[in-house]
Amino acid sequence: PGSNGYPSGIVAHSTTGYWTLAMSVKPDSIFTLVVNTAGMAAGPGANFIKRTSGTSEAWVLNGGVAAAASTTLTETGCSLLSAAAPVSLDIALGYSGPLPVNFLSFSGNVQKEGVQLNWQVTNENAIEKYEIEKSSDGSNFKVIGTLSSVNTGGAQTYNLLDKTANESISYYRLRIIDQNNLIKYSTILKFDFKGAIAVNVSPNPVIDGRLNLRMYGQAAGVYAIRLFDATGRQVYAGSFTHAGGSAVRTIDLNNKVKSGLHYLVIDSPSQEKKTLKINIIQ
Repeated sequence: PGSNGYPSGIVAHSTTGYWTLAMSVKPDSIFTLVVNTAGMAAGPGANFIKRTSGTSEAWVLNGGVAAAASTTLTETGCSLLSAAAPVSLDIALGYSGPLPVNFLSFSGNVQKEGVQLNWQVTNENAIEKYEIEKSSDGSNFKVIGTLSSVNTGGAQTYNLLDKTANESISYYRLRIIDQNNLIKYSTILKFDFKGAIAVNVSPNPVIDGRLNLRMYGQAAGVYAIRLFDATGRQVYAGSFTHAGGSAVRTIDLNNKVKSGLHYLVIDSPSQEKKTLKINIIQ
């Protein structure tokens, strides 16, 4: 399959020419479907494709059968389906012709507010909308936003900020839908929010009074740090200048800080406060 999840040569599928066949048991013999495609965009450019229902697995060609007004499909053994019952099969019309839009780019970057997604297209014509989908595992996607198409002949840029992003890995893709209900998917973007923007102490516990403060994607400026013991008593205070981006800052707490549970409070240049729980072993 291609990177868009379709068989080679297929670029989109229809939401109106779409069926789900549900079975109480997995069939081992040949069975036949008669599908009426009247009123849908059938013809030489349309082929039936299939996949296991309720999954994001790649579509496969259903024998290379071209769609006509009334088409007979034959399934042999349904090897695509799992052995568990009940099972179901999605069957759709897949199209080899391109959607009326050219993708120039699809990118994103992690910010403090969330993940900023940007895409640029050109030659839009009869595109209905763009749906932004998100997944935590790269397989099961849910729509988190929808943008209507401008449908301009020139280059057009779209963007969306996902403020629900947290300290975990997130996957994103675009679902492009035209005015004939044809669908095309973009490539998938992956972001590690925790690794991209974070402040943490590693290793933790802190041994021998040397605290390694690891900073990822942080703004430049002066950071103030304060350390409190479990009773709330301040046992250390200091500051340092960060050049921006990612870096590791080693802080010598000296032997005056006793072993035990502590709380490290970090004040950023924008006065944002972050508290980390650390354990110190002297």
